[in-house]
Amino acid sequence: MRSIYKNQTLAPKEIYEPLGLTRATFYRYAKILDNHTDEEIKKMAIKK
Repeated sequence: MRSIYKNQTLAPKEIYEPLGLTRATFYRYAKILDNHTDEEIKKMAIKK
């Protein structure tokens, strides 16, 4: 999702609607992507 989010040619609506996300959820994920590395995000995943 990071590469899609960083794509400057797409409007946010063009990203979150096809993914089935709400606007709020999209921006919540975007904030996480901006503030954490991929490794940190993997460690945040819920472990079953």
